[in-house]
Amino acid sequence: KNEGPTAISNIEKEIFRMYPNPANSNLTFEFKDLEKNYTIDIYDLSLRKVESKIVNGTISLDVNNWTKGMYIYQVKNEGKSIANGKFAKD
Repeated sequence: KNEGPTAISNIEKEIFRMYPNPANSNLTFEFKDLEKNYTIDIYDLSLRKVESKIVNGTISLDVNNWTKGMYIYQVKNEGKSIANGKFAKD
């Protein structure tokens, strides 16, 4: 079983795409498996939750009014964390 950062990026490629990074006005999550519901939680670096969405397929988040900086995302399926990472808001 793969461990470390490459394991996360492999999971992301298999399950979803997130773009653009850095984000300016919109951040898109595109999931490949349309049969499943995924939860996306987004936190600022103080770990304050700034967004939480349930997604089936593709979602585009409006990040226009978000503060510039780094954010952390966590993707869950059936309550289990399956991926996490960071993105920048310009």
